[in-house]
Parts: sequence; C-alpha cells; structure tokens
Amino acid sequence: MFRTLKYNPTRWLLGLLVLLGVQSREICAPTDAQAVDVSTVRCSMRVAKGIKNFTTAVAGAAAACTVDDLKDEDESFVCLEHEDFLKESADAASSLYREVVKCGDEPFYAVCPMDARTPAALQTVVSTGEGSIGGAVGLLVRDLLETPSDASCPRPLGEVSSEAVDCADSAAELLEDALDEFQKCLYKCELSSLRSTTRTPCIEEATGLPALDQPKLEECRLETFEALVEGLSRRCLLEEESVLDDAVLLRELGCPLGQSSILGVGASIWERVYALVVGMDLAIFRSECKSGSTGTPTLAPPARVRLLPSLTEKEIRCGDRLGGTFFGADSTLEFLTDLDCSALTAVPGGEPVDGFQLARSGITISGRTTQSLTGPSRSSLRTGAAIRLIAGVTGTTIKNFKAIQNFGYGIKDAGDNTRLEIDQVTLRRNTVAGVHLRSPGVQLEGVKADRNGSGFVLSGDGTVLKEARALRSADPTGGGVVLSGLDLDGDGRVVRVSGSEIANNATGILIVEGPHFLEANQIANNLGRGVDADGDGGKMESNNVRGNGSDGFRLSGDRIHATANRAEENVGSGFVVTGSGVALDNNVSGVLSDKGNGGHGFRIAGPMAIVESNSAEANGGDGFVFEAVAELIGGNSAKVSTGVGFRVTATGNALATNLAEANGGAEFDLVAGTIDLAGNRKNGTTFSFGAAGGSFE
Repeated sequence: MFRTLKYNPTRWLLGLLVLLGVQSREICAPTDAQAVDVSTVRCSMRVAKGIKNFTTAVAGAAAACTVDDLKDEDESFVCLEHEDFLKESADAASSLYREVVKCGDEPFYAVCPMDARTPAALQTVVSTGEGSIGGAVGLLVRDLLETPSDASCPRPLGEVSSEAVDCADSAAELLEDALDEFQKCLYKCELSSLRSTTRTPCIEEATGLPALDQPKLEECRLETFEALVEGLSRRCLLEEESVLDDAVLLRELGCPLGQSSILGVGASIWERVYALVVGMDLAIFRSECKSGSTGTPTLAPPARVRLLPSLTEKEIRCGDRLGGTFFGADSTLEFLTDLDCSALTAVPGGEPVDGFQLARSGITISGRTTQSLTGPSRSSLRTGAAIRLIAGVTGTTIKNFKAIQNFGYGIKDAGDNTRLEIDQVTLRRNTVAGVHLRSPGVQLEGVKADRNGSGFVLSGDGTVLKEARALRSADPTGGGVVLSGLDLDGDGRVVRVSGSEIANNATGILIVEGPHFLEANQIANNLGRGVDADGDGGKMESNNVRGNGSDGFRLSGDRIHATANRAEENVGSGFVVTGSGVALDNNVSGVLSDKGNGGHGFRIAGPMAIVESNSAEANGGDGFVFEAVAELIGGNSAKVSTGVGFRVTATGNALATNLAEANGGAEFDLVAGTIDLAGNRKNGTTFSFGAAGGSFE
C-alpha cells in the first residue's frame, strides 16, 4: 500500500530550495572520479551530524511548546516567539557551531556547506530568520499542529481532550523521528559516496528520489514513511476507525495539514520532511561554492571575543554575521584579541571582505582600547567594511578600538541604523572612507580618521561629529569630512561638526549638499580648500581655517551664514562667495602682520550677500572684492593688503561705515553706480563719493 501512495516530493523539494535560498541546479554528483581527502570527509560528517541534531532539537522544542499550548486552557501563545523555544533553538545552534568548528579552516572551506565559508556563517544561515532551516522546521511543526488549512475543520480555540493531546504529541514525535531517521540514511549515503572514487549520486536528477542503484536509501525512505503512518495509527485512531477514515481525533485537532485521515496526515508530513531533508542534503553536499570554487583562499585566524553579561567566550572569523543566535541574551561584545584578515589571498565569489556584520540591535562592541580590526594585505581586496551594520539594526555602540584599518570602509551602515554611537575609535588606511554613515541621529565623539580615502562621510539628519580628528585623507575628490543629506526635521542642519581637527587632507570639509553646522573646528594645512561648501543653508561659526593650499572658505551654496570664523595663511583667498544670499559677519580674513592669505581677504561673486563687521588684514590681493550686488556692505575693515582695500566692480552696491587703511593700492576702488550710505573712512578720514565712483587713496 505504501509503495503506491501518490505524492510529489519534487514539488516540495523545489519549494524548499527557494525557501533556503539555494539556487536551482542539477541534482547530480561530479562526473569525474576524484578522491576526497580524509579531513574533508570528516568535516562533512561533522556538518551532517550537526545539522541533523539541530533540526531534530528545533522540531522537538517547537512540538513541546505547541502541545503544551493545547493542554493549557487559560493561556495561548505563539510558540515560535516564546522565550523557551527561542532559548532551546539558540542552544541547538550553539551546539552545531561547537561541532563544525572542530573541522578546521581549510576542510570547512572545502565543504562550504550551504554556501557558508565559516562555522559562524553556517550557524547564522541555519538558525536565523524565515529562510533558515530552523525557520523551516518550526514552520512545519506549526503547520502540523496550529495553522488552519480547512475552513470546514477549524483548529480548536481552547483545551482539547486528552486523547487528542496524545495524538498531537505523537504526531510531533513521529515527525521528529522521521526527520532524524531519513537524515541518517541520506547522509550515510552521501558520506559513502565521498569516500568512493565512483562518486555515484544518492538522489536521481529527474525525480528527486533515491537513485536506482541506492537500494538501501530507497528502503530507508519507504520504511521511514511506513513507521510514520503506523505510529499515527496507534495513537490517533479510535478502535473502529481505519487509516482511510475521517478520524475523530484529527478533526478535533483541526485536520492537521488539511487532512482528516491518518494516511492523508502521514503522507503530508512525509512530503514536507522528505523535501526538507533532500533540500538540506543538496545544500550541504552540493553547495554552489563547493562546485564553483577555483581555489581555496588562505583563511584568516579567528578573533577571540567575550560576551557580557554571561562572560561567554567565542570566536569570530572574517566575514561572520553576528545575529541573535550568536549573542543570545548578551548585549556587549568585547574583543580579547585582534581580528586580522590580512592573510586573505582571495575573495570567494568576488564578495567584499568584511570584518564582521552586525545583525542584532542593542549591542555594544568594544575593542577595550587595545584591539584592532585589520583588512586584507592586498589592496585589491579592500572593498568591504570592517564593521557593517545590517539594515534595521538599531541601538549600536562601537567604542575603544585601537585601530580599524585596511578595509574599504572602517564602519559602514545601511541607512536606517538609528541610535548609533561611535566613541574613541581610530580608523586608518581604509580605501574609501574611515566612517561612511547615512543613518539619522548618529553620535560620534573622539573618533580619529587617519589616511583613509575620506575620513568621515556623513549624511544622516541629526548626526553629530564632536572632538574628532580627520587627517591625511588621500582621495583627491573627497575630504577629511564629506557632508551631504537632507534636513528632514527642519532644524536648519543635517550634520553638526564641532571641536574637531581637520588637517592635511585633499579638502578639509567638503559639503556636497544640504545645510550643516560647523562650529569651533581647526581646519588646517589641507592640500586644497579648507571648507568647500556646495550645499544650501547651514551655519559656520568660530572655525579657524588656516594654511590650506587653496581658499580658506569657498561658499557656493545659497543662504549660508558664516560668523566669527578666521581664515589665515591660506594660499588662495580667505573667503570666496559664489552662492546667493550668503551672510558673512564678524569674520577675520588675514591678521597682521604675517598671517594674511595669498589671495583676497573676501571675494564676493554671488548676489544678495550680507557682508557686515568683517576684517581683512595683510592679504596678498585685495581686502574685499565685490563682483556681484550685495544686499548689505557695512562696518567692515580692510588693512595692509597688497592690493586695494575695497574693490567694487558690480554697479548698484551700497557701502556704509567701512574702514580701509594702509593698503598697497587704493583704499577704495569703486565702479560707477556705487552708492554712498555715509560713514566710510580711508586712512582714518571719513569721506564721501558720488555716483561716478572712482579710486580713493
């Protein structure tokens, strides 16, 4: 009877491959005879054993929870979210990790189970999320005992009879037994094939069933199914019922998997179990990275870490993804040794080399001031991030790293990683950026970025960079600090940079877009401009910009407000304004006697500027140059410049209470149509001028 039962395991198999994220490929063994070394076979055995024990443990935990729920008339809960189930699942995943880590680096990479290249990666793939094996096992148990599937046969809303509870308990146990038994048979077949030079397949390509020359596997398949149906018959049938009857207890349980007969339930359980086991088998023994790998890269040694408050010690390898299974109930990760990825010589599949990926919210990561994260020695492999935050991870603190170095990015987010704090971290020689963050509300304090492509690339609204150092950034199109983003909360700024040193970069601070607030920063000795601002709006206050290889400030964005800043000893001009509606007040451009700028003190080439109470001294060009019509020019002072004190070339400007003295050229050189609003002085004497303008010494 059982041999002629109609079902389609191939349909379930294909569905499971999609669920597990395993790409479609032929179900076949390598065509050429090849020996597999002993260490690889042993590692395959460890992986198979670990997966089998993990799946049966998760199935048992899910079943125990669900059956307890049937017994409890006072409380109902979602088992897959219950703390007991989650703890047992995490323990099972940890046991899997402890088993497969015994493989060693090279054998594990050769096996590459489920396209995982490290034991921690396998632990994550197997145990985390809906697409995981743990998720598939939990879903199967839930569908068996909880999920409604027949409107005419509803699931019970409260307590059921003791006979029905026994039936449900038995169904779950039999599912677990079938899962365990068929895995044993199939993995035994695969391991035997690995040891053989013929490498005959265990599963037929066309049918998804045991190959014709694998009679023991076929026998195991049939016996496992038969044991499942017989076990259900003993516990879920009343005396007068048969396996084909509409069973009373199954109806009381709400027709598990949409079936009301023992044979129907047994066939449906077996269909799902078979597909799950074959899918896992293919992902373990026929993984894409195993078949497509052209060579095994040199693997980097793991870092030893400690989790708090449990004080558990674990290992992290380059590229590991750290999620809920890794952390369990812990919330702090301390590095006890360095994570050194410098030994990597290739990147499997062309993927970026990350130090590690954080996939859990509410975590503090500490380098304990002594530990470092180091990327590949080969510059061509420096494309990943030392610390990469996965989308949706929030409440992260990263602190106290001696060095994060030689990656593409030191720290990189996904854009939605709110409540991120970075404190007392040094990032150096990362090819793209030391820190590259788009998330809102990021707080960075005491962070040093040295010799990266760009030091800090920030665009999240409400971000604060405080008491940082951005030094020697190498990207000629980047800068020590690169700012962009949108002011989503309307407070007039996206990023606030305060009390920081930005020195010896290609550009000191590069503002690509958006309003930002620069306050009390030392911006010195950069190869190009000190501050280059294309973004509209924002404020710059009390910054000292000196010794840069081009202009101190170039303000090409509209409506920027610069107040109480100093620009000294820059090769170009102190302030160059090309944006519209820029306001300059109480700024100093050049200081007697030898701290002037090489160009002009202030060059105003954008319309509607407000230029009030600014000072220009000892500059190599003119003190003030107005090439566009300003809204206000008043209370400014120009002294001892090589050129003219105030040069006005745009008709329609109005001057009031400005002072010029001891400049090398004329004190005022005014185009016709300049307006005298009185109170202007040259060399200590108040003077007036007419509509014809002129040169006034």
